[in-house]
Amino acid sequence: MYIDAHRLYEDDGTPVPFIESPHQSDRFEPRYLVIHYTATLTIRDCVAWFLDAAAKASAHVIVGRNGRIAQMVAFNRRAWHAGRSRWHGVEDLNAHALGIELVNAGALERTPAGAWTDGAGHAVADGQVRIARHKHESVDRGWHEFPPLQIDRALAVARTLHAQYGVEEVLGHDDIAPGRKLDPGPAFPMAPFAFDLLGGTRSVSVAVGDPTGREEHD
Repeated sequence: MYIDAHRLYEDDGTPVPFIESPHQSDRFEPRYLVIHYTATLTIRDCVAWFLDAAAKASAHVIVGRNGRIAQMVAFNRRAWHAGRSRWHGVEDLNAHALGIELVNAGALERTPAGAWTDGAGHAVADGQVRIARHKHESVDRGWHEFPPLQIDRALAVARTLHAQYGVEEVLGHDDIAPGRKLDPGPAFPMAPFAFDLLGGTRSVSVAVGDPTGREEHD
C-alpha cells in the first residue's frame, strides 16, 4: 500500500474507496494511531453511520472482516474517533491520532438458550467467540473474534501510515478513554500488532490507559 495526497492506494495503484464523512475538522499532524472496533457486523453499517448527520463520529479507515477497506477522512484531517480523551498528559486525541475501525461486534451477550448475540441482537456464531477478560474489567465474557485476514489488512494499513507519518505509538480506544470504552478489547492481539508495527524502536502501549480519560463521541 501507499499514500498519495493523504489518500490510500493498493500496491497496484487501485485507490482504496474514499467515502468522505462530513464529521471531520482541522488539518493536523498525527503522532498516534488508535485502534477501534465498530460494534457492527458489516462495513456497510459502519460507513452508513459515519455518513449519518446524527453520528458526529468518523474514523480515517474502516477494515472489514473480509479484508475490504474504506477510507472516510483524509489522513491530514482530524476524524472524530477519539472524543474526549487523554494519553500521558496529551488531551483530545482527535487532534493527535489517526483512527482505524475494525468491523467487529465487540462485547457479546448470551441468550437464555446459550446463543451469542451482538448488542443489537444479531447472532454471532460460536466459532467466532472468544471468552476473555478485558484489562479494565474483573469478569470473563464473550468477545467477537477478529479474522486473521482482517488483522493482516489492518496491519498493512498501519505500516503504511507509520511509514508516511511516523506514528509514535499504537493505542486502543480503551487506553485513551478508560472506563467508557472497551475497544478493541481482549480479542484483538494488541501486543503482537504493536510490536509488528513499531518493533523495539519505539514505545508499545498495551497497558491500562490514563484513568482520567473520558469519551464523548462513540
